[in-house]
Amino acid sequence: QLVSQTIRSAQLHGARMSVYQNQTTTGLKLNKPSDDPAGTKALIGVHASISRMKTELANITATRQRLGVANSQLLESQQIMVKVQDIVLQARQSVEPTERQALAQEIAGLRERLIGLANTRHNGEYLFAGAASNVQPFEVADDGTVTYAGDSVRGATQIRPTTRIDVLYSGAEIFM
Repeated sequence: QLVSQTIRSAQLHGARMSVYQNQTTTGLKLNKPSDDPAGTKALIGVHASISRMKTELANITATRQRLGVANSQLLESQQIMVKVQDIVLQARQSVEPTERQALAQEIAGLRERLIGLANTRHNGEYLFAGAASNVQPFEVADDGTVTYAGDSVRGATQIRPTTRIDVLYSGAEIFM
């Protein structure tokens, strides 16, 4: 009985030694799921969490870029509107028809620039067309009339399962 107990003990130590050698060689504690079922389950959970976080980070990065572009376009639009107000005040004080004509031309150029900003695209989508981001939001008719062809519904990006952020805005809400 002592001999059989010693043989079993030696076999058990040999099996453990084999496991430790395999772990040392591969650098991994888990080489197959049966090595540690509870550890395997935890590892699968960690990998799922990392994957979810990578997706959330990519969504956050894309959203920040899109909102950064929209913000810069809106800031420039605001500057244009301030310039237009200054020109209108200047035109009120002007008595010379040629000066008024020059101011009117300057306003026309600023109008074109503002329409261009309102039709800004980012990654192939119009930022100010609402949820209809594939439709050019502002059209200028031959008579100079500007019409809004976008959607009044905002477009949002899902950051997390519980978090949505508006990233596509209605140009009618902003510019008209």
